[in-house]
Formats: sequence, structure tokens, C-alpha cells
Amino acid sequence: MALRGFVLELSKREDLSQTEIAKRSGLSQPLIHKILSGMGTPQMRTYQKLASAFPDEWSEYLQRHPTLQKELRQTFGWATVRGEPNIQVRRGALELFEASLGLDQLPEIPMEARERYQKRVRDIMQQASRDLTKYRKALLSTPRPKGRRR
Repeated sequence: MALRGFVLELSKREDLSQTEIAKRSGLSQPLIHKILSGMGTPQMRTYQKLASAFPDEWSEYLQRHPTLQKELRQTFGWATVRGEPNIQVRRGALELFEASLGLDQLPEIPMEARERYQKRVRDIMQQASRDLTKYRKALLSTPRPKGRRR
């Protein structure tokens, strides 16, 4: 997938180092280096973290690269497109998660604690994703009792 192009463009246009991109996205600097080197295949969460950290840039990049949109939809079932999914990308996954729980109504987090708070929210989201994936698999593997016909 063409994540390399997005990260490369991001570093050049926004004048961001690999470390700065990593810090803002919650990814590691070695992972950003691997993306730029074209090594490995990025996971869905890598795309999601970059899209959430740089929503405007991501949306703009996808508008200029419609084949990437199609590729993301086919591979992961999502991408930034006009309509409802744009809300998630524009606001970011963290903000969407907070809003869905009503946490966006609470007082603003002080700037010095914001990064720690966002990391904690991302950790909780990842754990919830793992738990729900496990639960879905369990539900799908449990045989359903056959209903009686009337």
C-alpha cells in the first residue's frame, strides 16, 4: 500500500522529522523509518493513527490519490470519502471516541497533560478493539441452537 507516499509528503510539506511524525501519531520512529524505506506491510492501526493525527493532510492526500481510497476500502473496509466517514477522519478517532462516550462535554485537558491523556485513550481503544474482536470470534464460533419450527 502507498502509505510511504503520504508520510514522505507529510515530512516534506509540513517540514516534520520522522520523530515528530511518530510523536504526533503515537507510532514509533523506527516504524516511520520502515514506512519511508518501504519495508514491510503496515497494519490497519498504522493507517488509522496517521489519519487521526493528520486528518486534513490525510483527507487531502486521499482526494488526490483515489486509487489509495479504493485499495483501503478493499483491504480494510474504510477510507476517507465524501459523506459520513469524513467525520471520523476530520475529528480524529480520539475525538470521535470521546464524543461517543460523552467525554467531549467534560472540561478541557490542560496542554501539559494532553499527550498522556491521548495515549491513554488510544490504549483503551486498542484494548476495546482486541476484546471486541475476541468476543465476535467467540460468538461466531459458538453453535447456535436450532429453533423449533411452528
